[in-house]
Amino acid sequence: MSGGGEVFGNYTKDYILDKEMFKKEKFDNLVGNVGIVSNNMDELKRLEYYYKSEFSEVCDIYLSGPYTLNIVPNHVSKRHGIEHICEKYNINLNEVATMGDSPNDICMLKDIKYSFAMDKSNKDVKESASYIVSSVRDGIEKIKKINRTK
Repeated sequence: MSGGGEVFGNYTKDYILDKEMFKKEKFDNLVGNVGIVSNNMDELKRLEYYYKSEFSEVCDIYLSGPYTLNIVPNHVSKRHGIEHICEKYNINLNEVATMGDSPNDICMLKDIKYSFAMDKSNKDVKESASYIVSSVRDGIEKIKKINRTK
């Protein structure tokens, strides 16, 4: 982040979210992501815990970096996109492989039979995946091996 952290002094108001905000009808698909930026990691973790307890049924909430908490409506995610493509082309989700390395990938790794997280990922990401790999290339090799044994 440029500017020596000056941006943090510009935002001092409390954050209030309404569960209705994340319904498709409410914002007509114009909001894809709410980001809360702070240099106070303890406060971001507190907000993450609070928002997960209040909004997890309608949003994915995750720390995407050292200064940012993301709140994303459930229907605006990599997982939702994968499910949409599978439905459109009649593909079984158990035939899909996903790979990720950051918290915004958790939703597409979780409960997917062939999900791969990079070993450099944080603990939550790795715990969401079925397999841990050292690189994308390693993941692709594992997928090829799985396909050969079917």
